[in-house]
Amino acid sequence: MKIEKLAASKTNIFSTESKKGIFDVSDASLGLGNLLDTQKKEEEVKKTVEESDAESTKGPATPFDLDGLKFVWSLYLDELKANNDIGFFYSAMSVVELNLDETTWEINFVLKNATEEKEWLNRKPDLIGFVRNKLNNFKLTLSWMVDVNTDKIQLYTNRDRFARLAEKNPKLLDLKSKLDLEIE
Repeated sequence: MKIEKLAASKTNIFSTESKKGIFDVSDASLGLGNLLDTQKKEEEVKKTVEESDAESTKGPATPFDLDGLKFVWSLYLDELKANNDIGFFYSAMSVVELNLDETTWEINFVLKNATEEKEWLNRKPDLIGFVRNKLNNFKLTLSWMVDVNTDKIQLYTNRDRFARLAEKNPKLLDLKSKLDLEIE
């Protein structure tokens, strides 16, 4: 009897209308279908980036060296900063260690994780277009490898945790000494 009253009621708890206090299922993003859609979109982005790379390598190939590349890289970082686009990608881009193969004009580097790779894939067309135009070398390519760290280190004490963090960022040791901190 109660079920019939609920069904007959005009209040639907799964309403797609925006009502105060009612859950909107149209915004729910969990589910196998949505995860598969996300994976398909990522594959499409990868394919589009690869196709645009193949098409845009037609043009001059003015020689440049690693210092010239680093200068143009910093110009792109300045442009991101000017556009107030200082976020995850800016941070990742500013710490990456560039390598250049001057015979094939391939720029390569190592990314820390797969999350960074997704952001690099989204930003790659703009970045590579900028670098190619500034260096006047349309033969250059951009590639990276994702560092898969399989070493799982168990950190049980605060000293171990601090030592591990200081290993990754040595400036923590300076901060510890300046603030005269002790790790318990």
